[in-house]
Amino acid sequence: MISPDCLFVHAADLHLDSPFIGLSGRLGSEFGELAVRASLESMGRLFALAREREADFMVVSGDLYDGAKVGVRAKVAFLDEVRKAGAHGLRVLVALGNHDPVDESWFRPGELPDNLHLFAPGDPEKVSFLTRSGRQVEVAGVSYRQRRETENLALRFPPADPAAFSVAVLHANVGGNPNHDSYAPASLDDLTRLGYDYFALGHIHRQAVLCERPMVVYSGTLQGRSMKESELGPKGAMLVRHSATDGLSADFVELATVRFERVEVEVPEGGETALVEAMADRVMAVQGALGDLSGLVVRVTLTGSAFDFDPEPEFLEEAARALRDRVEGLERPRVFVESLESKVEGRFDLAEVSNRPDLAGLLARTALEAQPLEVDLPILAGGLRGRALNTAAVNALREIAAEGLLGPAKLAEVAERACRLAIGPLVGTEPKEGR
Repeated sequence: MISPDCLFVHAADLHLDSPFIGLSGRLGSEFGELAVRASLESMGRLFALAREREADFMVVSGDLYDGAKVGVRAKVAFLDEVRKAGAHGLRVLVALGNHDPVDESWFRPGELPDNLHLFAPGDPEKVSFLTRSGRQVEVAGVSYRQRRETENLALRFPPADPAAFSVAVLHANVGGNPNHDSYAPASLDDLTRLGYDYFALGHIHRQAVLCERPMVVYSGTLQGRSMKESELGPKGAMLVRHSATDGLSADFVELATVRFERVEVEVPEGGETALVEAMADRVMAVQGALGDLSGLVVRVTLTGSAFDFDPEPEFLEEAARALRDRVEGLERPRVFVESLESKVEGRFDLAEVSNRPDLAGLLARTALEAQPLEVDLPILAGGLRGRALNTAAVNALREIAAEGLLGPAKLAEVAERACRLAIGPLVGTEPKEGR
């Protein structure tokens, strides 16, 4: 490939020094330390990418910081990276978003490096310069003045200069994504009609190419922070090239140091040991396929179907602890089990239930044989009174009742004559006072 006449990096939503809300305390001190470093280490990778590829410039499409109260360490780290980039001839152009608007200024006049440009609020401004190869570049951008920006800022952008390679930088919800706040709402047509070669978007945390020609791209957040859908999977930035021969291309480069994933495991036969082994095998397979990450945070979801499996929250937490013990020694990336949830569907097999030695088995055998109940029901009820039925038996009784396998008359007989106190709630009949 011939060297491009323009090479730049597009990043957004760095949220520097932002904590992983609700996770650091639950996943232990080691994860807490990892979380504190994650956004800054990912930023370090971002600037290293720009230096190594000898990029002409970098654009950041909003939410550089997470809020007006910026940690000293995050601020110093960013400005140090910008200065280091300047020594390599790299410009950094930033459009501020809803988390870091101009009115909540995080900088002091005079402390910004010469190679850092912050776009002003109001009407978009254009910055023009030459690339290393001598290509004329025009970058237009606008910052938020305040957090809740409801105006369609795309309508303020002037048309692109057709004589230059043109880039626009905007923090906005394009197309009405329902999972994100509707800040600076715009349609795709509002952007494409302006004629910019590349529209660098921020605000939506999942990487997406909205249009190929012209290119309209969300780079996504640089570092995921939770188990929300938009925070899962690889996170990073776009490396964009343009040349007269090869045209325009944009490649996603993973830069995050901690990844968040949801992992599905089909519930196996064989009890708790087989369950923990199946979960550990699946998590280790995911971990082994990853690249150079510091941490992997997983939520395991149990799927499939089973008859004797309806876990209580306490069981799921105990199983999650057992899984954590199994994966504790894995390195690079370290694995942290956020939680374990079950979406296992109950499987009802009347023949299977009939083998049980409890009340559920008795009713199932009766239903299969189409025979009347031949048992002293008052004695049976007395034996059951005060004894808890296990979850599988309760589920089986509910299924038998729901399917009408014994017929309404027989179920009513069971409930009324013998097992009122034991299984009345299961067949919809509560005990009455004085009976």
